Amino acid sequence: MTDAHTSAVLDASRIEDVGEPNTDAPRMLVRGLTVVGLAGIALIHLAELPDTWRESTGLGALFLLLVIAAVVVGSALVYLDVIPLWQLSALVALGPIVGYVLTRSADVPFDHGDVGNWLEPSVLVATFVEVTVLALCGYALLTVKARSARR
Repeated sequence: MTDAHTSAVLDASRIEDVGEPNTDAPRMLVRGLTVVGLAGIALIHLAELPDTWRESTGLGALFLLLVIAAVVVGSALVYLDVIPLWQLSALVALGPIVGYVLTRSADVPFDHGDVGNWLEPSVLVATFVEVTVLALCGYALLTVKARSARR
């Protein structure tokens, strides 16, 4: 046997048990889907920003803040897997859901025309993405608590 072959055999013997599932893989998937979801939230609201800004500067400013927050938090989540980022991700997703319910339920100073307009297609798409991100964040936070409880 050559030295390279012996080295490869020894290196292979150091690999963890192949039959054991990688516990980081599901977490990486959830993290990746959350980053994509945050990007989706940013893109949806960025596409709506010009019309929203023309109709209501106040609501347009909130859309702009949401776009910035989604990009910043999503970018940070690419590099860091920490509880505060998961919590911020959940807040970024929850904010527009609360805003949607509020503006459709009551006449607010920054949005007068959407009361009762529950079925606007772009809003339904955005809400689907936001609820999905919220669910992913909830899952990620629950698995962290369950993992720390086992230790």
